Amino acid sequence: MKKKQRSRALLGVQGQLMLFIGSVTLFTLLLIWVMVTRWLQPQYNATIRASLTTKAQLLAAMLDEADEPVSARRFGTLYLDEEFWSGLRQAIQGGQLNVDNCCVDISDATCRNVQYYEGLYPCVLHETMGAFGGDLTLTRDTTTAIRLRKSLFEQGSIYEIVDTGSTRQMVVGVLTQDGNYGIIVSANLAQITTAAGVLAQILPPIALLLLLFDLLFAVLFVLQFPAKVPPGRMKGPVYGYAAVIAVMAGYAFSCAKYGSPALAALAVPGGALFVVSDAVLALMFFSPIRKKWLPTVNLATY
Repeated sequence: MKKKQRSRALLGVQGQLMLFIGSVTLFTLLLIWVMVTRWLQPQYNATIRASLTTKAQLLAAMLDEADEPVSARRFGTLYLDEEFWSGLRQAIQGGQLNVDNCCVDISDATCRNVQYYEGLYPCVLHETMGAFGGDLTLTRDTTTAIRLRKSLFEQGSIYEIVDTGSTRQMVVGVLTQDGNYGIIVSANLAQITTAAGVLAQILPPIALLLLLFDLLFAVLFVLQFPAKVPPGRMKGPVYGYAAVIAVMAGYAFSCAKYGSPALAALAVPGGALFVVSDAVLALMFFSPIRKKWLPTVNLATY
């Protein structure tokens, strides 16, 4: 009778182990999928929006602090305060005002361009196909630019994502305090959108493969190494620790594909050694194996 009860107890632990490994895999992959599809792109957009808004507000503050009008239109001709625009040009070139990889459009109340800085390729705002960063200059008034400027002067600020099919760019605009000038700053969004779409497509087959491998590993493990010590009251902490290790290993291995070479060179071997170390601990405490070299392997890999 005692042998039967013991067999049932061990079988119950084995079944829980299989269920746990599969559940941790599904939970980890579900978490990654949610982060990629529901959190990554919105969070990225919010970060870019905050950065562009800061740049636009800084430019607006510089225009507000000017002692003299920075531009004027007389008889259809645009006149510029060369001292102000020269100082702004030096601030951009010197790095005090960082607008790299951005397009900056400064217009007056007529919704026509006063000056612009081009650092995008291509730029949907000015319909340019090359980046001409490094200088302020005058550009033609495109349909898209005029539409956005009108919205800016009517609403006081704008936030819009312009999608041309092949290019997606975020546009943020603010007005100066007197409302005489509008500053629009834009940046590319195509790369993060493409990355999120690719990850969302490849995660389902990866999830299926990992689940199959985990189930196979669980079956082989419980068949070869029956549990020696039931977790008992420590079941919750043990499962929680295993979940943390699984998430850590998944993140470490993902660095091989999506991280920098330097990060991958450290994270992948480190994650693998950590998993091996804890797997050896599992053999030492939850299996009948008695090998003197197991503690040595555990400490070496740890």
